[in-house]
Amino acid sequence: MNAISPKQDFQNFQGVLVDDARKQTAQAWFLVSANFALAQLAWNGASSDELNGARKFLTILVNIGEPPVELPVFPKKQLDEEPPQ
Repeated sequence: MNAISPKQDFQNFQGVLVDDARKQTAQAWFLVSANFALAQLAWNGASSDELNGARKFLTILVNIGEPPVELPVFPKKQLDEEPPQ
């Protein structure tokens, strides 16, 4: 497996496209269209797994030109755990 992610490959080897991706995915038309497309997918009866996959894909697409960031790791909760005091 490649040690460099596809996102890093894109940023390293597609210089002009990276700048274009940053500009286009920040445009209001793109963000509004993506939101309505996701809403249409839900309206068509997509499962929660399909919606989560589409949402993750859109998040990656919107951030493809941005530097990598560490995503927060949330603790796994057990149903029988007491909440912190």
